[in-house]
Amino acid sequence: MAYQEGDTDPVVDKAWIDDLHASGVREWPKALIGESVNQKRVYYLRNELLVDRKSARGARRLLNEMADVRARKSGLNSLGVTIFVLPGDRDALDITRAIRRLDPSLRIAPHYIATTTQGKPSISPATEPRPAVRLLKAAPACTANKECVAVVDTGIWDPPPKRLDRANGANQVFYDNQDIEEVSNPPAPPPGRALWYGAGHGGFIAGIIANRANGVAIRVASGFDAVTHALTIESLYVSVDRVLRARPRPTVLNLSLGTYADPGTDIVGLREAVEQWSQRALIVAAAGNHATSYRFYPAAFADEPGFKHRIVSVGATEPTDEAGTSRAAPYSNFGSWVNAWAPGTHVSYYPQDLTYPPSPPGAVTFTSGLAEWSGTSFATPFAAAEITRFGIDNGIKASDAWAKILGSSSWVVFG
Repeated sequence: MAYQEGDTDPVVDKAWIDDLHASGVREWPKALIGESVNQKRVYYLRNELLVDRKSARGARRLLNEMADVRARKSGLNSLGVTIFVLPGDRDALDITRAIRRLDPSLRIAPHYIATTTQGKPSISPATEPRPAVRLLKAAPACTANKECVAVVDTGIWDPPPKRLDRANGANQVFYDNQDIEEVSNPPAPPPGRALWYGAGHGGFIAGIIANRANGVAIRVASGFDAVTHALTIESLYVSVDRVLRARPRPTVLNLSLGTYADPGTDIVGLREAVEQWSQRALIVAAAGNHATSYRFYPAAFADEPGFKHRIVSVGATEPTDEAGTSRAAPYSNFGSWVNAWAPGTHVSYYPQDLTYPPSPPGAVTFTSGLAEWSGTSFATPFAAAEITRFGIDNGIKASDAWAKILGSSSWVVFG
């Protein structure tokens, strides 16, 4: 597989940006890194800093010299991470950079915002969803098993998509909605606002898993804010913790989302959370859609020694011929930290009747038919399902299945 570069810039929705700014979310352009030819954007809460326990005393001393800060209680306290709140006229990124110049040993960072890998505005979609022109071939139903895959994303529609049995030549797409259960509902749009741009993303992912690992239990949770549709590290942690406690206990966690980080800052909070989650389930995370080797978290933790065989970082492939030959999709992120590749281009799934995006112009109506979508968001559940199936077939848990699949290789290709 040859790595490829692209020059697709993020699609930015001004109304979405206005919502973010009104809620205190700030953005900044990221420096051009390595093979990237794009200028990316990363998002953070303007007035919040995350500091780990060992750095808290030193950070508080320096912070109090610069601004009147206060610590607030949060879901991250149990991870040894403190959230400091800044006065309204101070900016978290500026403060972080100033403190790191004074003491580079301190682990301090802005409170980063994660988005789905297709979410506006920081991570561009590889494509918009559209009526399907090719179908994803369904795998046979899994043998009797107790495996469960968790999906933390945008949630799914209520009610979930219905069972579908549709044949098209040799291909068939099917799953039973009894396998899919919502742990938390997707947020309702506020008065006067349309359904979120990303609605359907989580349902699409759940459908791919059900299609490739039919019979495996799937638990879907949403942690996105109803106004900004942003997912802070704190809200992501709370949502994942909730879904990993559901029964049956998930053995695989699908995260088709993530964030970049400002050069020189660690992902405080997310690192601690991933260390905890990966003790409970195999994490399968999307590599992102910017055709860059710049590290996208949490997928980029995959090549760190402490996370070996605990995180699968998934890039997307695209077919090059009818014989099934594939290559890296031109939009997919890549690098030493990407250790798995799976079909992510023109992946098909059955959505409920809807118009997408909700507001014209350019809206497409899907009525009781198949849709297709492209991106590492959809390569990720394909890989998650294949690893789950392999574990079931071999009578081993998901993390052991991934270790066996990867073997001594640096990366593998599914599909």
